[in-house]
Parts: sequence; structure tokens; C-alpha cells
Amino acid sequence: MPLMKLETTASVPSGKRADITRRLSKIMAEVTRKPEEYCMVIVSEAITGCMGGKEMPVAYVDIRGIGGLTPDVNMELSRQVADMLCRELDLPQEGVYLTFTDVPRTNWGWKGRTFA
Repeated sequence: MPLMKLETTASVPSGKRADITRRLSKIMAEVTRKPEEYCMVIVSEAITGCMGGKEMPVAYVDIRGIGGLTPDVNMELSRQVADMLCRELDLPQEGVYLTFTDVPRTNWGWKGRTFA
């Protein structure tokens, strides 16, 4: 159910992609307390980006789930994901945005059905 989409202008070395993706999945599962077998992480590279009108390495992380995205969970996800991305991809803290969306069960499909 939880989905994390990361789009970044930072170079993600091919040798680190799988490790970063797995680590993000583990963070998401642990913080949301959802089974990791339901967690999906997608990482894609953007060509360019800016923050405050200045070109710099940036990342946008979109996290969606069915329930469980409370203010405390969102704060902890924001902290852990931003810290990891800044450390591993050499991103500045001010260049990382995260959004959180709680999706109704009727609006989330998997295996040809919805979770409603």
C-alpha cells in the first residue's frame, strides 16, 4: 500500500540504486508499520531543478498510503528520508521536499481490485 516516488536531479550511481531503493522501502515499512511486501519505491532522475530560483541538486519525494500517515509518522518519514538522501546523494537539506497523501481505500487498486 505505501508508495514512495523519488525524483531527483542528483546523480544516483548505478551501483547504489538498488541499495538506496531497498533502504527507502525499509524506512517506509518501519515508520508506517506496514508490511514491507506491500511497499513500493520508485526512483527516477530529473534533468534539472532549482530551489528559491537557484539551480541546485534537488529531490521531490511523494509518499502515498492507505491510512497510517499521521502527523508524527509524516514527521519521522520526513526526517529519515531527507537525512538518508542528503547523506547518500549529497543533497542540501533545503533541496528536499516531501509530500504525504492518504488515499481512500476505494481509490487504490492492486492485483485487479481495490482495497475497499
